[in-house]
Amino acid sequence: MDWEEWRHCWTEFHRHTAAHVIDIMRHRYIRSLDIAAVQFKLSLQVGALPGAVDQRLTYMQYGRLGIEKQDLQLSPDDVALGQTALQHTATFALALAIDSAFERLVPDRFNCRNPDIAVAARIARILRNAFSHDPFFPRWICTNPNHRGMFAIPGVISLDTTVVNGQDVDWRHYGGPLALLRFLRHCQGLLITTDDHDSGGDEEATPPP
Repeated sequence: MDWEEWRHCWTEFHRHTAAHVIDIMRHRYIRSLDIAAVQFKLSLQVGALPGAVDQRLTYMQYGRLGIEKQDLQLSPDDVALGQTALQHTATFALALAIDSAFERLVPDRFNCRNPDIAVAARIARILRNAFSHDPFFPRWICTNPNHRGMFAIPGVISLDTTVVNGQDVDWRHYGGPLALLRFLRHCQGLLITTDDHDSGGDEEATPPP
């Protein structure tokens, strides 16, 4: 084998290895969206039955530590608060999972040649930012000029940050909880079908997100 043949074989080996690693990463992040969807649907199920949580734990021990019933039981007010908190944290996890998947799988996602990916990635980042500083009291904070405007995926989700910027997050701002589930599945479909040819674009002239 001469030098050119050896170099070709080495290049092909690295190309196939890199492709295999990318496939593994893609599977991992697609799977993370499935898990986020399950958690979010669980939060909806739990929230649909106010005060009806079956509190079966009367004692719990791990190693040398134990906790008694009086420290485990929740009052009706505690249950209602916990249900709301669970929905908030599930929404944050959903937004974070989508944002991370786009970030890792689509280089320069905000300038992607596929406009559906660019818009979806922007919505995911805006939603993630709203919850990142305080998931229990999320607020729309759009200091990045690229995050101000109307962002919409017809039939899935829409968000007008020129109206809601600075406000506490409300499900009605983007179409309700079912819009989030549709949005997640929409993003999952985009990530399954996208490839490196969809990526690319000019650098943003404004500050990065």
